[in-house]
Amino acid sequence: MRLLGISSCQPSQQLLPGYIEEVHLATRTEPLGATAEIFSLLARPKSEVEYHVDAQGETSLRDLPLQRFDHAVPAIVLRLFCVLTEQTQLPLIRRQAQRRVLTLEQPSKRRLARTWKPNHQMERRYRNPPIPISRMRNGYQTEHHGAEASEGTTMRIGLPGTGSTIDKLVAQAQRAEGDGFASLWYASATAGDPLVAMAIVGRATSRIELGTSVLQTYTTHPVLMATRARAVADAIGAANRFTLGVGPSHQPVIEGMFGLPYDHAGRHTEEYISVLVPLLRGEAVTFEGEDFRVNVPAGRVSEGSEIQVLVSALAPRLLRVAGDQTAGTILWMGNARSIETHVAPLLRKAAANAGRGEPRIVAGLPVAVHDDVDEARNTAAQSFAGYGFLPNYQRILAHGGVEGPADAAIVGNEAGVASQIEDLFSAGATDVWAAPFPVGDDRTASRERTYALLKELATA
Repeated sequence: MRLLGISSCQPSQQLLPGYIEEVHLATRTEPLGATAEIFSLLARPKSEVEYHVDAQGETSLRDLPLQRFDHAVPAIVLRLFCVLTEQTQLPLIRRQAQRRVLTLEQPSKRRLARTWKPNHQMERRYRNPPIPISRMRNGYQTEHHGAEASEGTTMRIGLPGTGSTIDKLVAQAQRAEGDGFASLWYASATAGDPLVAMAIVGRATSRIELGTSVLQTYTTHPVLMATRARAVADAIGAANRFTLGVGPSHQPVIEGMFGLPYDHAGRHTEEYISVLVPLLRGEAVTFEGEDFRVNVPAGRVSEGSEIQVLVSALAPRLLRVAGDQTAGTILWMGNARSIETHVAPLLRKAAANAGRGEPRIVAGLPVAVHDDVDEARNTAAQSFAGYGFLPNYQRILAHGGVEGPADAAIVGNEAGVASQIEDLFSAGATDVWAAPFPVGDDRTASRERTYALLKELATA
């Protein structure tokens, strides 16, 4: 594959044969093939940059067989996941912000998925025998939220809510509930609108907690978010089964795709929460801020049981906001060390200062049960490489003392994975949102092996 005609750059370097897997801003956690390598590419608008790829005959990206591509091209900034053959050694393509053109550079070893090297100190720790399940700390319990899900369980373990159709989403939820999982967490792109899917799933289940992970604050006014959340809770029939996770998302999405300023994400989110949370309690809200000016009478959002709000808080400011005003935080790519040394202390301090109870920390990480740890981490490096290019995740990975998503992932045999999950709870997590990913040739068997262990831990 070769790239030609990149703005004023005319690179002469040749890229070996490969193909483009996806061109859109949705999160994808797996490449098409286990031997693929994923590179992240930020592109300028189509009007500024023309792409031509030699893939079985020179053609433009617009002509490749991708259903979503035509809709993604007009976005100001696109995040591309380039999937190439395992043998490919090629430059990483990136945007130079000052020159406003795309250039080619040789990637460092830490950026190449296939050059992942094991952290032997971490691996030695995680290969120790796990703490017996009977000694694991109790999961998060509260009188008004999730109590039924925690009864009789040692740990609150949840899964991503997934399914290509509503029927499959319902079937997954019914299976997860029957197997004893505490929760399901739905990404913002689920079924076009996760709140619709969750309302339907909630009526087809009776116990399992359903949460968003997470809904973007920038794209929905807090008053509308509150009314939608209350409608979903009412449709499910029990507010204590619905948890609203919200967050500011990332600059490439908010600025690049939606054309909204991301200069003050912390301030925006703090003001957003200041409006959203009292509205969910049915209170009147009069608020004058830099980003929001709201004057809503009491009753605009119908009263009902409290809906828990979690903030996707990775940095100190939003951890303070989460502890001060909400039920806690929902994380992605935050390992045990980052929770113990960064997230939990700041969140708990803010909650204590506000006179609130122990906050929730929902820790989301990729999980794979596989005997070959190095192979599993190499697969994680391929599958989750995109997160390593986003500044918000780079910071939480740094707090965890790891270089990238591959080191943050929970991988190993049954004993090793159980030990690492226990580490999360010992570090301060109240819930674990485990995202299974397949390793090896038999992807179905790999997923089922991981699922079986998570089920055992969730019901022990």
